[in-house]
Amino acid sequence: MTIRPHFWFMAGASILLAPTAHAASPVEILIGDAGQRDQDGAILVDLRLLNGDRDPQTVSLPDRIEARIGAAGSVRTVWLERAANVPASLTVPPGGFMRARYCFRAPSDLTLDGATLSIPAWRSQQITVALRSATQARFHIRRLANSSGHDGHPCGDRSPSR
Repeated sequence: MTIRPHFWFMAGASILLAPTAHAASPVEILIGDAGQRDQDGAILVDLRLLNGDRDPQTVSLPDRIEARIGAAGSVRTVWLERAANVPASLTVPPGGFMRARYCFRAPSDLTLDGATLSIPAWRSQQITVALRSATQARFHIRRLANSSGHDGHPCGDRSPSR
């Protein structure tokens, strides 16, 4: 039996590529919110990049990424576009998180309110879309601040003394 050079090339390539193909990133990308519309009508998708490692991790963010919208028993593909003010890569501190924003324009025949959104390339997590305008979001945060006696931040007092 003669082993051809092609076999050795393929065996070597599989050994070199195996660690990168199976290495899990210590950064988990989660969908934090979806549904707020910007002034142009695009739907905003807020992401949280969580670093569970002891070292800083740099994450590359593509210009566009495929997402899936599930509504009324069907699933459609939409393309999320990285917001103009978000860099192409972020360095997430050890044990910390960073935020990133994407947006998309939904087809006019797609009912989004109450639909589920997922980004398969970044996990199987889904979030329910709750449509609202930018004005509604600001009003809701102000209402929370006024009713709770906090300083206007929806999570309460963020001073370092606590």
